[in-house]
Amino acid sequence: MADGFFQPRRKSVAEYEAGELSCLRENSSNLRAACNSAELNKAESFIDAPEQAVVAAERQLLSIVVAASAIMHGFTETRNSNFTAYRYMQWLHGVVRNARKPDALDTILLAMVFTLLEGGFTAVMMIADGKMTLIEGVSYGMIFAVVTIVVGLFAGYFPGRHLLYRLGSPDPTPADTVIRAGAWAWFLILVLGLVVLIFNAARVRALGGHEHIFDYSEVSFLGTFDDAIAIIIIAIGLISSMLAIWKGICGLSDPIPGYTQARREAEDVVNDNAEASTESAIDSAYGVADPLLNDLGQRIGIVTDAQRNAPTEIADLNSRIAIHNDNVQSRKERLKAKVERACQTKALIKGEKCGCPPTINEAAFDALIVLPIAIDGAGIDVLQTRLETLRGLSERLIAARENAVAELRGAYADFLSSAPTLDVFPEIGDFNA
Repeated sequence: MADGFFQPRRKSVAEYEAGELSCLRENSSNLRAACNSAELNKAESFIDAPEQAVVAAERQLLSIVVAASAIMHGFTETRNSNFTAYRYMQWLHGVVRNARKPDALDTILLAMVFTLLEGGFTAVMMIADGKMTLIEGVSYGMIFAVVTIVVGLFAGYFPGRHLLYRLGSPDPTPADTVIRAGAWAWFLILVLGLVVLIFNAARVRALGGHEHIFDYSEVSFLGTFDDAIAIIIIAIGLISSMLAIWKGICGLSDPIPGYTQARREAEDVVNDNAEASTESAIDSAYGVADPLLNDLGQRIGIVTDAQRNAPTEIADLNSRIAIHNDNVQSRKERLKAKVERACQTKALIKGEKCGCPPTINEAAFDALIVLPIAIDGAGIDVLQTRLETLRGLSERLIAARENAVAELRGAYADFLSSAPTLDVFPEIGDFNA
């Protein structure tokens, strides 16, 4: 307050300077962020070729091949051992043929069809002439068919395959005779049970029910065969039982016990395991190479986009930078001039000589200058060189992966081609030697 008038406080040089810098600082920060996110700079952060990663991947691929080769060698030894066991079984049983490998599922399906056919025919025979009702005939027919088929398969598979156990063996043992004798005993018991079951079915037909089937006062033993339908039932039962016994002997496995399994272990099992191991190793090879190939592909895409888009984007950005830098310079000069005029005005009012005016912080203004992005020919050439390097690494890794896969598949093919033949020769060796 002076002479009755309010005199407003004048801003200091620092306050003027802070105001100008505040306006410029935000624009400078935005431009620098735009420069960092420009296509060329973004590409430069990705074009460092991950050569060490490719070298590490090549080593991993080599280790996968080496490990797979060791595993395949183990399969070869296992196969040779199983082949020797297979040859020994041929010699032990005196066989001159390869083991059969029947499909058990086909036999089971065929048994189901036999069961339905036998049960259906038996049901019709029982229902004919009113001997049984529909429900009774179907129930009895299906039960009769299931029992005869199951017992027949059991008799063929277990005792039936041991009836001639090691009969032609060059090295017989007393235990072989015991096994054959026990097999014959069980086989005859089961066959006798089937005969009784089939005869009972004929008696049920002759009597019209299952009561008193062993009472021959009403229908004699021979009288059972006076009924033609009863004879048909016996024929159906015998045929289905014989087929079931035959399928039990050779439809589920080779007639020689253990012969089919010995062949599968010397052939199918070890081959399947080797194939599964090879496919697993191939999957591992792709698992090592593909992620790095995807990364290289992304880097190549970014650099390619930079080559295409960078010139236009950077030219626009450099234009904005030039406008900003001019603005920084002009504001700095205006502030200097304003400070100098304020000093002169103050001296004039006070009647004093104007001394050296206060200085501004020019370094703060200069720090807001943004350097333009260089896009000369040399920079583009470097970008192209690095792009070619990335592509070369990608091709190199693809070649390493394909070579590894080829070696793995080749090792499996060699394993299959080196398999010993399972054909039986006239002379298969003397395992007693």
